[in-house]
Amino acid sequence: MIYVGLVQPFNEKFKNRLELLNEFCVLLVSAFMPAFTDYGDEGGVDCLEAPDAASSKEKISLGWFLLSVIFVQCLLNLSVQGYFILKTLKAFICKRYRNRPPFRCLRRLLRLGSGTYRVTKVHDA
Repeated sequence: MIYVGLVQPFNEKFKNRLELLNEFCVLLVSAFMPAFTDYGDEGGVDCLEAPDAASSKEKISLGWFLLSVIFVQCLLNLSVQGYFILKTLKAFICKRYRNRPPFRCLRRLLRLGSGTYRVTKVHDA
């Protein structure tokens, strides 16, 4: 996390921030992993049937919290990747089929983000 924060290895600020968020989520999940061990429990392996069931309920609640953190992180990363895939696909289609009549309205249909694309005609040498 310190490396990504100080060096900023990616060219875009958004990618550096996304990587910092990913590293923070990994750190958060890793920090709570020792809470799931049976070390220190009197119940041993059968901690779910132990007389003091409060610790097992706390483990289950913590587990659901960590699963939700992982789910949100995966959902965020998948949505960012999907956005960039659609943006690249839009640029490719607009460049490839720019002057053909069925695809002239494609730019209006596939508006993604506020950026505009200028496609120049490629001359064969």
